[in-house]
Amino acid sequence: RMYYDNPAVIVFNDASNYKVSLAVTDAFGCSDTVSSIIQVMPKPNGNFDYIENSINRKGDLHFNNFTTGASQYYWDFGNNFTTAVAEPDIIYSREGDYTIRLVATGPDGCSDTTQKQYYYLPGLWLPNAFSPDGNQHNDIFRPVTQRTTLQPYQFLVFSRWGQLVFSSSDPAVGWDGTFEGKLCKTDTYSYLIQYSESEKENSKIVTQRGTVNLIR
Repeated sequence: RMYYDNPAVIVFNDASNYKVSLAVTDAFGCSDTVSSIIQVMPKPNGNFDYIENSINRKGDLHFNNFTTGASQYYWDFGNNFTTAVAEPDIIYSREGDYTIRLVATGPDGCSDTTQKQYYYLPGLWLPNAFSPDGNQHNDIFRPVTQRTTLQPYQFLVFSRWGQLVFSSSDPAVGWDGTFEGKLCKTDTYSYLIQYSESEKENSKIVTQRGTVNLIR
């Protein structure tokens, strides 16, 4: 293949020995040619996958590195954490769509970059009991989660007879065990909670129902 640029940028995709020749001609038509053998070393072939929740902990990822031809690795997990470990473990704690990038470098300095996406969605659960006694421990009944967004959100609590005793559209606001300023008695109450499955656009609405024991 002929190149006419000066300087010329030539990309060799395969490892081999290539003969490269340079022909030059001056304004008077005089020409000269020089040749050289260029040895192109093989570059690594980056490849990896990951196992999610390998120890039953949401957001915990273990990476399997299937790269060939590399001697050094650089991982960037998209959460301001990097490492040079060949097969690392990582724990995500904030909801988001993360780009995981592996740069594999061979002994001759050639590198290959591989990347994959991972969307971390923290879990959400509600306790089955709470004790609003003012001791600052388990006083409020609300969802327990590290989610950054749940909107649109609705949280309703009902008495044994179906009376609505609490409602909230703010995930930070929970039930303190009162109704119209009066303490509710020890009993089992039912709840309904609805929230967006994720922060992605057009995510479906999740609906959960259950019961909670108010203990005094």
